[in-house]
Amino acid sequence: MLEAIAELGMAAFVSWGYPIGAKHQEEARRRCLTSLVDDLCREGVGELVIEQREDRALNGADRRTILDAQHAGWAPPDLICRLLLPWQSRCYGFLMPSPVQLGCTSPAG
Repeated sequence: MLEAIAELGMAAFVSWGYPIGAKHQEEARRRCLTSLVDDLCREGVGELVIEQREDRALNGADRRTILDAQHAGWAPPDLICRLLLPWQSRCYGFLMPSPVQLGCTSPAG
């Protein structure tokens, strides 16, 4: 996957939480998403696309994490966050369902 990102001229940002017990997966995801949003916003990314999960409550948790980052000033209030199915979007930024999070940004222009 990293080779494909490099060939497209995209920047990649990775955050991870390890080791994580089975009961702490969502906390690790929240920490990784917060770190990823901070990194991407410092690079001027204005739109984040996250892979939609099957559980609506978990999608809501991701949205709350973004809102918390905006309220804390780590993310701009105009940051657009979309939760889409994998086949619905290009790769602006995405999260994998594990404690390892990968974000990528489209090339400029």
